[in-house]
Amino acid sequence: MNTFQTALNSPRFNRVLFWLGAAVLAAGVIVLIVKLFPSSNGESTAVSPNFKPQIQKEPGIARTPEGVPITKFSQVDPAAKIAMRKFILGAVAGKDYAGSWPYIAPVIKKGYTLKKWVKADSHPIIPYPVYKYDKLSQFHLEYAHPKDLYITVSVSAAPKMKLRPVVFGIGLIKRGSGAHAKWLVNYWMPRGGTPPVPAGSEKG
Repeated sequence: MNTFQTALNSPRFNRVLFWLGAAVLAAGVIVLIVKLFPSSNGESTAVSPNFKPQIQKEPGIARTPEGVPITKFSQVDPAAKIAMRKFILGAVAGKDYAGSWPYIAPVIKKGYTLKKWVKADSHPIIPYPVYKYDKLSQFHLEYAHPKDLYITVSVSAAPKMKLRPVVFGIGLIKRGSGAHAKWLVNYWMPRGGTPPVPAGSEKG
C-alpha cells in the first residue's frame, strides 16, 4: 500500500498519467474527425443516418422545384406562362379584359375597378392584334429571379392587317407564397420603345 501511495505522490508518475490521458483524448478526437469530415481525397468516410442533402440555393437565382437554375423559357413556372397568356390575349389583344384582370399587377391597373377595366374604351397597355398566339409567338427568357421575371415575346398579327411582328418585353412579379402565390404582369412595352407599325412602312 505504501508503495502505491508513494507512486501516486510521485511527480514523475503524475506526468506520465497526464500524458497518457492526453494521448487517449487526442485519439478520440481524431476518430471523431474522420467520421464527420471527408478524407483528404475528397471522399466522405461516413454519413450520419439523419443527414438529408439539401440543394444549395444562391440568393437571387430562380430555380425549378428540382433545384436546377432557370435559364430558358421552357423552365419558367407554368403559372407565370398562364398569366402571360391571359394578359396578352385578354388585355393586349383585347379579347377578354375581364379574364386578364386577375393577372395584372396594381401598378398597371391603378385607378381602375374591374367594371371600369372591362368597359373602358382605352387602357394603359400598348395594344396589338395578336394572331395565333400559341403557334406563332416566340419567347425568350431574359432573366429569372425567384419573384421577378423578364421575358421577350415576339407576336404577329393576321396577314391581312399588314402589321410587322413586334417584340415586346413583359415583366412579371410573384406575390404571395405557397398555395396562395401568383404571378402578375407589371410591365409591357415594345422592345426598344417602338410601337407597332404597318409592314410596308419605312422609318423616317
